[in-house]
This record gives sequence, C-alpha cells and structure tokens, in this order.
Amino acid sequence: MRDPQNTHNQDLKGRGSGEDSGLVSATPVARDTPLSDHREQKAEEVVAVREAVEHSRESRTLTSEASYPYVTLQKQITQTLGAQPSTLAIDIISRDRFDADLSIRSPELLSAQGKGTFIKETLPRWKQQLESSDLKTQGVIERVDTKGIFLNVRLSDEQLFRCLSSVQSLKDQYGEGVALAGNRIVVDYSSPNAAKNLHAGHIRSTIIGEALSNIYDACGATVFRVNHLNDWGGFGFLIEAQERTGISLDSNAALASLYALRRTAERASSSEDFFQELTDNEKELLVKCLGEFSNLGELQEQWYAFGEKSKERFIALEQGNAHEVAVWKQMVDLSLADFEKFYSLLGTSHDITLGESYYAGKASELLEESLARGSAFHFSSAEAQAVMATRIEQDEKAAEYERRELESDIGAIVVPLENDKRLVLQRSDGTTIYASRDLAAIKSRGKEFECDEIVYVVGQEQSAYFRDLFDAANSLVPEDSRPSKLTHVPFGFYVNPQKQKLSSRDGASNVMRLLNSSIAHFEKTLRERGTLPEDKVQQTASELATGSITFNDLRRDRVTPVPLKDDLAEQMTEFERSGGAYVMYTACRANSILGRHEGTVPSIEDIDSPQLNEQEIGLIKELVRYPEVVTRAATEHSPTIVVNYTLELARQYNSYYSECPVFRNGVPDIPRLALTQAVNQGLRNALRLLNINCPERI
Repeated sequence: MRDPQNTHNQDLKGRGSGEDSGLVSATPVARDTPLSDHREQKAEEVVAVREAVEHSRESRTLTSEASYPYVTLQKQITQTLGAQPSTLAIDIISRDRFDADLSIRSPELLSAQGKGTFIKETLPRWKQQLESSDLKTQGVIERVDTKGIFLNVRLSDEQLFRCLSSVQSLKDQYGEGVALAGNRIVVDYSSPNAAKNLHAGHIRSTIIGEALSNIYDACGATVFRVNHLNDWGGFGFLIEAQERTGISLDSNAALASLYALRRTAERASSSEDFFQELTDNEKELLVKCLGEFSNLGELQEQWYAFGEKSKERFIALEQGNAHEVAVWKQMVDLSLADFEKFYSLLGTSHDITLGESYYAGKASELLEESLARGSAFHFSSAEAQAVMATRIEQDEKAAEYERRELESDIGAIVVPLENDKRLVLQRSDGTTIYASRDLAAIKSRGKEFECDEIVYVVGQEQSAYFRDLFDAANSLVPEDSRPSKLTHVPFGFYVNPQKQKLSSRDGASNVMRLLNSSIAHFEKTLRERGTLPEDKVQQTASELATGSITFNDLRRDRVTPVPLKDDLAEQMTEFERSGGAYVMYTACRANSILGRHEGTVPSIEDIDSPQLNEQEIGLIKELVRYPEVVTRAATEHSPTIVVNYTLELARQYNSYYSECPVFRNGVPDIPRLALTQAVNQGLRNALRLLNINCPERI
C-alpha cells in the first residue's frame, strides 16, 4: 500500500457517465435465479462466439508478403545491398518529379558514417551493386542514380505493370497482410446506454470502431467485435418508476421518457427556481411517480423516499428476483431492438453484446481478491487527514475544496495510482462505480477471449478515465489474466455550426435525420438520372447515403470534431464535398467501363511490353501503396489514412480516364482495361474496410 500522504483522489465518471450509471449496490448475487441463469447463458454465448470467430479466421488464408511483387522487390533490393531491412527506407517517388520510381535512404548509416563518407563511399557502392545485379540484367531495374543522400531507382515499365498482378489475383483480399497475424484483439465500441437514446458519441464510436475492426482483421488479427452495453446502473429507478407511472414498455422511447422524468425530479428537488417553473404536465407525472406534494420540501421528501424504494428494487434485481429480472430484461431487449435499427442501416454487426450486468458479479469478486492481496484498501479517516494535511501545505484554498471528497471517501475501497492519485472502486456506502465493472471486464476478456489487446473506441472526454483505469488494471488484475495491451482510441464530438458539442438527444436525432434525408436526396438524384431500374433505386440510395455519412465522419482525424449543419441542403452539399459519393461514383464508373468488355480481362502476366504514360505509372504506384496503407492505418488506429488513400486514387483515375480512353471505336486498350480493373478493385476493397458498401452501378 502506498503512503496515504501520497494519495490523491481521482473521482472520475466512467464512460457510461450519468448520475446513476456508475452507482450500483454491492449486494452479493444469489445463485440459481433467473439472473444467474441469464449470466450463464451469456457465458455460453461468449464461448460460442469465440469459437466462431476463431474458426472464421482459421478458415481464411492469410495473404503473405510474398503475394505482393513490390514487397518482393524491396526484399531483393535489400539483399542485393547486403543491408538489414531495419536500416533501409525504400519509398515510392514520383517519376514526373524525380525521373525515378524508388528512393533508397538509410538514416542509421548516414548518422553512423557521416554525410560525407556516406555520399562518397556507401552510395557509389550501392549503385554498383544494383547495376551489376540480376535485377538490372533481367530488366527489373532500368537505371540507378545518386542524388544527394538518396539512391534513386527507375524501374522498367514492364516491372511496374507486373505489380498489378497481385490486385488481379488476390481480388477482394488485395491489401490484406500479416502485420497483426497471431494477435487477438477485442474491440469495444458503440457501448450505448440501455433505456436511453443513442447519442452522438455512440454513433461516432460505432462508425470508427467498425472500420478499425475491419482494418485489424485485414492485417491478420483475430478480432472480437464487442458491444459493451450499459445495462445495470439506474435500473432500480426505472423499474420502480415504470410500475408507479404505468408507462407501457412498448418502445425504447418509453424508457427514455422515464429517464427524462428522473432528470426533472432531480432538478426540481434541488432548485426552488426550477420547482416553480414546473409545467402542469411535469407536475402530474411527478405526482404519479413520487406521490402528492405541494411545496419544494414535500417534493424533496417524496424524492428521497422514492430513492430508497429504487434501491430496494435494485437489490431485488441483483439478488435475482424473478419479477425485477423479467422487467429488466424486457427493458434491455427494447433498447437493443431500437439500437439494432441503426446498426442495420450502417451495416454494423457486433460479434456479441455483453452488458455491465454480465460483469457486476465479477466486479465484487475482483474487489475481494484485491483487498486480500493488498492491492486495494479501505480508505481510513487517518489517511484522509494525512492527505488533507499535505494538501493544505500545497494549496490551502484547493485543500478546502477537496475536503468534502476526502470525507465522503472514508470507508471507500480505493486503489493507489501513479502520480499520487487514487481511484475509488467502491464507495463508503457500499456502492461500486463503473470502473469496478470495467476492471472486471478486462480480467474476464483476458480469460474468455484469450486476447492480447483490448481497444476501447470511446470519446476523448474519457481519456483521463482510461489512463487511470489502465493504471488500476496493472495493479489489480493478475498478469496471467490481463491482456498485454490496453488501448484507448479517442475521438472528437459532433458539433453544431457554432462549434458547440451536440447534446445527447440532438446528436442522435440529427444524425438519424441526416441519414433519412440523405437517402431521400440520393433517391431523388438517381430517379432524375434515370440510369437505374426502379427496384434498384432505394438500395443504391441507401448505400450512397450511409456511405457518405460514414466517409464524412472518417475523413477527419479522429480527434477532430465533425460539424453538422442545421440546413439539410447545406449538409447534403457538404456530404458531396467530403468525397464519399465521389469515390463511389469513381468505382462505379470503372465498373461500367469493365462492363463494356465481353469476356474476362486478360491476365497481367500475359500482357506484353505495355507502354505506360506518366498517369498510368502514377496510378500503378498508388495501387502498389495500398497494402502499406492498410498496415499503417492499423498500427496508427486511423481509418482516416484509408479514406485519404481512396480520395487520391479516385482523383488520379478520374483525371486519367478523362484523358486516356480505355475504348477506341469499341475496341479496348488491354493494358488500360487491366489498370481500370485494378482501380475498381482497389477502391472497393478500401471502401469495404471503411464499412462502406459501394454499389455496382449508379
């Protein structure tokens, strides 16, 4: 245990933040009850999901580096130079600017030898080695030049064109690799609150988390997509309020109205001004829920009494009482059905949904184990006084502000953290907080999924929480039960035109409104174009709309806010500018050109001596870069890298297509046809990673 004088309270809200979401009773869970049965069923589901995901990964052949001619070429160059791969950087460069295709440098040797020696001795030797190698005699390399501290290599047009063979042969698997092969990653994303509406944070988490899961999977990892549902805290209130008000459990909106009622009661009981401003409808609902009151004092008494009844309800739920469990399950199922509508529109599919309820019992076990090991302890009055004395010495004014928190923590179970802080795991009144269940989830996932890493896709406002959570996990969760890596992938907010964060309600409603409006916009556009049969219009419009919203979100760096405009027409224009539809239109244009060719496109290997212009060379190099782009997106946890790639590839192809026709008098130029096929495949593969389903035709 740390010296109590060096501890500092860190009272953080968890990612299910809300006054009730972090607080639940520590009442032991009874065995052989509907609740214990439910948890056992979930445990069985975890096993089934793990096996299904493992089987899916094992049944798919990993795409090795040997499948990519460019990667093979890099290795051949490295071996010819007698260098270690880690000491060389081989980059694709513009032939138009540098009259070369590859640039070779070695920061390590440059530093060790000095610039003069490196330029005078090492580069000329490298140049001679390449010029006398099989790469030169076999026509792979056309020319080698030194340029400052770089060795520039120009490849033959035929060798560049042969690099497209991997796009043609791998098809949908082009871009995949083995950078994360053998890794087992749990991706925790979306994580909505049961009995509430989805808010903007959940929507961004869903979009980013799905794309990241696809990217990790493409790099060879075994990925478990987990929706961590906040389905525990606050349900004592919901069950009691529903029975008193008689609100019908027929939709998630009904449950959200109960939460709104709670918010009203909290504000009215704590503010005379708010109490006086209550509407007749609000008063009627409060009376129905709390009982009669005529003034603020009576309301406060009723609210306190209601709170006690809510606690009793929750204790009954935790103990597995059949009635409370049945109502709780009904409420959770309503929420999941509502959330599924949104997931279905976006094409999101989690492997499993596991709520806080699954980990609540495990949290109590973890606390007991931690107390027994001494990694957590009860915060005493003496320790609080010692901390207070230290704070007064540091800053007397700040210490007075902290006194109330210190006093409330006396008797709480805490874990010491780095930087002289502490994290409360169970409050002095016996209630646990969200962090307890998150810690239990870390331990449970480490065992049940045997994962190496957990990636949490949660808003940036929770960064401090996750830093402390990971610190606590290192102390409380045994190493053999803990993933070796815990990663928080933060993101920014949806904001209004004034750059203010959208409220929870506005965030969800605005995005859904935009989604529906976007579908209508594209339906209208497609019907005006008249290029699709009527039975294809709605599906294509939906793909364009959801793809545009997803692309617009992922185009920005994760931590950058995503602005949403009030004017729908302006927002539709913004979607067009963001490039999602542009990239999809480009893929469809390429697909349409391919449709004009009767039969299959000839094999790249069978196309002799292609004469390539600068645009074709640029396109080939851009396609060759794609596997590296996917790997970098995975290691940097950034779908934006893939988004930017699609924009550049689409831009280059549109410029090329307008100047270099694939068909002349109905006869195809075969190399251009093959290049078009490769571009079409590359764009669709990249969009698929972003969870964007590109139409075949627009």
